[in-house]
Amino acid sequence: FEKIPVNTENWVIAQINSALKSDPSKPVFVLDHRPPKNTVNASEEVASGYSQNFVSVLESSPRIIHLSGHQHTALQHPCL
Repeated sequence: FEKIPVNTENWVIAQINSALKSDPSKPVFVLDHRPPKNTVNASEEVASGYSQNFVSVLESSPRIIHLSGHQHTALQHPCL
């Protein structure tokens, strides 16, 4: 048998690119469990381990809105 992972970076990138092309007037929401590293408070501790290429795709358009969970700490940095 073969395993077909449906949540690999390449698959998600393809879905993002497809959504960006389908309607240039709408935002693209990417829902995720863990945040990319250094994006929210304490994300260096619970980060997803995404590649820099994936993070670059997320940053490539203001229409891409990435939402993640897995926060067990305050959303705001304690020094702010």
